Amino acid sequence: MPKIILTNPGPHHIIGKPLNKLNIKAGGVYRLKEGELEKRFNIKDWNVIIGKQIAKRTEYEVECWLYDKHLKKEKTLTDGQIKYRIFPCSFFFHRRSFSAQFLNALKKEVEAALEAKKKTGQNELIIHLNDYHTYQAYLILRHFGGKVPIVAQYHGVGPPFDTLINRPYLFPTAPLLWVESSVEKRLLKKVDAFLTTAYEREYLKRIVPERKINVLPTPADYELCVPADKKAAKKKLAKLGIKPNSKVMIYIGFFFKLKRADLVVKAMRELRCEMPDSDVQAIMIGGNPKDDLYKFVKNSGAIAIDRVAHEELVDYYNASDVFVYFASESMKKHAGMGVAPAEALACNVPLVSTNIQNMPISDIKKVGFVPKNEKDFVRKIKYVFEHPEKFRECRKIGEKYFSYDAVYGNYVRIYRELIKK
Repeated sequence: MPKIILTNPGPHHIIGKPLNKLNIKAGGVYRLKEGELEKRFNIKDWNVIIGKQIAKRTEYEVECWLYDKHLKKEKTLTDGQIKYRIFPCSFFFHRRSFSAQFLNALKKEVEAALEAKKKTGQNELIIHLNDYHTYQAYLILRHFGGKVPIVAQYHGVGPPFDTLINRPYLFPTAPLLWVESSVEKRLLKKVDAFLTTAYEREYLKRIVPERKINVLPTPADYELCVPADKKAAKKKLAKLGIKPNSKVMIYIGFFFKLKRADLVVKAMRELRCEMPDSDVQAIMIGGNPKDDLYKFVKNSGAIAIDRVAHEELVDYYNASDVFVYFASESMKKHAGMGVAPAEALACNVPLVSTNIQNMPISDIKKVGFVPKNEKDFVRKIKYVFEHPEKFRECRKIGEKYFSYDAVYGNYVRIYRELIKK
């Protein structure tokens, strides 16, 4: 049976401590209880999310591999469907980290897959890299590229030189970035299929044949994100100051200048002046005290919340009239559409966002707007507030592009093609 190994983009620094307490015999496997993976060990990575969906949709053996700087020795867990292997980190420095034990274990898997291929005539292993602008990815491509199929997925970290766009103070590292860029361009040619954003595609087109590049969105859980009566949903949030007739915009993300959280506050203030009888509110979720706009947002008059459990976000989406996001130039280029806008659409909430992607213009017009500038951002939010009847099919349209079936169905198609290759 073919095996899919999904790797995490970089090292953890939070799961190793609780895992160290597990007393597992050498070669043993710890059987996970319901919800224990996420709640006790805080393992919520993209490779885990994707792995669970692939396991549901295929007969393949699925494993999720991670590494952590606090872990002392390898731990293996299972939930009965997926095996989770977590390795110690050999060197920790953000995207320049790697795990030697991880790589040695992967070498054995590749060798076994190559032996199995001699009997079956098909590929028996696919390595799925979640993020590929990392040293760990470089090492995997260096040693195993061309031996087994490798899928590489973009997760928001750009090529080496893009570091200087947001951190110009790192200019003295330019010689190192030049070396990394040269090495990366050579190694990325060994990837068999990319899953990426429209912007990243432009970078990759200069390195690999375009047939290898698949522009796929981040999906939303359409079973979790279900529309509810708008007034009833607003009543649920009455303790936050939301009224049944409030006009509510919602923003989800860090309170960064990079994400232009300040423009959400500005739009809220301007619309409160333009629509004095409408009780305009802005719900802003995702702040961290270390964010550069944290204090500004907290003192702005917006409903600012640091963290909300994922399953509880649905109540906030359903109480909102529009999802808003105005990215900086850097974020327009590097970020995809994001999971939060896709979840908003699933709850039948329209978007006013600079980063609406992965659907034709004809459908974008039915689910919201891509604002041209800051003034247009405010105008479009106001239009959605005043004309909600024009955006009744957001969920239906979004489902074609952002549901699990739509997105992960494409992953499975790519896997099947590579296995037969």
